[in-house]
Amino acid sequence: MELSRLDFLLKNGGPDLVRDVMQLFLDKGPSRMAAIRDAAAAGDPQVLEAAAHALRSSAIQVGFNDLGELCLDIEKRAGQGEAAFPPAEMEKLVGAFDKDRQTYQEWSEARKKGDSDGVRVV
Repeated sequence: MELSRLDFLLKNGGPDLVRDVMQLFLDKGPSRMAAIRDAAAAGDPQVLEAAAHALRSSAIQVGFNDLGELCLDIEKRAGQGEAAFPPAEMEKLVGAFDKDRQTYQEWSEARKKGDSDGVRVV
């Protein structure tokens, strides 16, 4: 996870923006991953490409770069007509999401305590 992205949002938009953006992303992430899984199961590369793009775009915005890179790979392959999406790839997506979510929670907790730059996120 690219924590500098969150630091940028915090410094330029404040703690409310960070909290709202992250809550929206964390709430929508699982349904966006499900859309990827469902599009692959349906064998629809166009829907798969759009679903991967939607998750990638939001992931990159909040610094979930590993997740974004996995989505970019899916998006590119789907753009070439490939709709195969093995279960192991879904596990990688979920794992990247969970790992970055944990990193975000740790970052947020550190800021709630006033650690790191003395900037608080409430």
